[in-house]
Amino acid sequence: MNPNASSPLPDSETRFRALVEQLPAVTYVAALDPDLPATYVSPQIAEFGFTPEDWLADPQFWVKRLHPEDRQRVLDEVARGLAAGGPILCEYRLLDAAGRPRWVKDRATVIRDADGRPLAIQGVMLDIDERKRSEAEAAQHHAQLHALNRRMESAIEEERRRIAREVHDELGQALTALRLELALLGEGLPADPAAAARIAAMDTLIGRTVDTVRRISYELRPGVLDSLGLLAAIEWQTREFGRRTGIRCELALPEREPEVEPVRATALFRIFQEVLTNIARHAGATQVDVGVSAALGNLLIEVDDNGRGFDASTAEAGASLGLLGMRERAAEFGGLVRIDSEPGHGTRVTLALPVVAAP
Repeated sequence: MNPNASSPLPDSETRFRALVEQLPAVTYVAALDPDLPATYVSPQIAEFGFTPEDWLADPQFWVKRLHPEDRQRVLDEVARGLAAGGPILCEYRLLDAAGRPRWVKDRATVIRDADGRPLAIQGVMLDIDERKRSEAEAAQHHAQLHALNRRMESAIEEERRRIAREVHDELGQALTALRLELALLGEGLPADPAAAARIAAMDTLIGRTVDTVRRISYELRPGVLDSLGLLAAIEWQTREFGRRTGIRCELALPEREPEVEPVRATALFRIFQEVLTNIARHAGATQVDVGVSAALGNLLIEVDDNGRGFDASTAEAGASLGLLGMRERAAEFGGLVRIDSEPGHGTRVTLALPVVAAP
């Protein structure tokens, strides 16, 4: 006998077993009848603390090892997959031999004979427990960051409110008192054109300082937002924006004030401010149209400008901190910010935020 002659090829079942037993996953062949046991389970099932014999001995072994919270969902998905002729794909928790839940990704297909009649189910179970734990940890960290960000935003707004109140009340009142004292001083002085001119100049300077204090106070936290509501704050901000920039502004507001939680109203107002700031800095616009509407439980703010526009797709790829900040603030409340723009055709920014009635 020639020692170099090749040995006969193994039959298909032997080749199948040799192949699947090298995979980093559990391969199985199960009967279509749930009352019949599986016909094959690869040795990788030992990763869950079982032997193939454990699995093959009991027709209900797999069902019993399904996590109780996942069991009905998985059985329903399997039934739908079989009714559709496959494939079947689902993720679920499988209880290992120690009773610990392990996430697996299960993909199965229906094996058919030459005439297309279904014979069995062949599938692969991949252990994805580590991936699921990483996803859960990432989701938890994301939720914690959201909660921290919301607390920080709340603290910042409260500090803005406090500083604005102190600037407006204390510094504003002090300047007003100083102006009155200056007027009294002028009345008590003898007629002197030079002194009168100096006093008038000082009075003008104090008046400008009062205006500056009022502007700083409103920019920190417009009192109108707390006292009169969101629509009045948007109207005030639009008017101030037009006055400061010289850009013509048109505003359309709903007749009724929407009921919005104060924290959401603040988020909407701050995003609106950022939109106007971006227009002033980058758009080169001469006209801005602002529309506010409420529909289907959402408050919509649309801001159109006739500026130079930009390639929105490129801007999305390299989103600025301002744009990211607007979107992050809106996402905190389940909202979104959409930007539509083309070079030479202006820009439209749409803000949509779910409205929750204030308690």
